[in-house]
Amino acid sequence: MADELTALNETVRLLSQENDRIKRALRDWQTMHARECKPSREHLDNSGHW
Repeated sequence: MADELTALNETVRLLSQENDRIKRALRDWQTMHARECKPSREHLDNSGHW
């Protein structure tokens, strides 16, 4: 039982690290995308469907 808990704790730790890495990558992508993509004229007047 103790070995299983140790293995599960290690799995949780590794998954948490992977989750953090993915979150950082997403944040980096969003930052890059926001800098590169300028809003089109139709989005500036706020009269769109949404």
